[in-house]
Amino acid sequence: MNPTHNPAETVSATPARTLRDAASYLARHGWIQGCYYDQTATAFTPAACLVAAIGMVCYGGPVDAPALNYDDPGWGDFEDAVCWLDGFLLSTYGVDVYEFNDAKGRTAAEVIAALHAAAGLYETAHTTRGTSTVAGAV
Repeated sequence: MNPTHNPAETVSATPARTLRDAASYLARHGWIQGCYYDQTATAFTPAACLVAAIGMVCYGGPVDAPALNYDDPGWGDFEDAVCWLDGFLLSTYGVDVYEFNDAKGRTAAEVIAALHAAAGLYETAHTTRGTSTVAGAV
């Protein structure tokens, strides 16, 4: 490394950041129910369900079973985000992430809104007296 080179700051993912990135993924690439990814897609970024969108953010691409991808370096971020979201959805709607995603009549807008709401709650819960444990927050 050149002595004048400043390495890039490492920003650790938080569940809030992961959930917002998953919401952005769904808004850009589409949302589905009943399976992880659109099985007819030919793109590397297929429409995805709620869990698969979090997986896309954490793993960088589609995986067969996002919740079972234990050996991937992104597993911890995936697990943290899904656990936080699960708690949010259970307390708010009485269902887990899979049931929430696949509920009859559910819309993409509702899924995206829930991701943003859970992210906001995470930031509120992890901010105390003008300081934050959320990366990049002031």
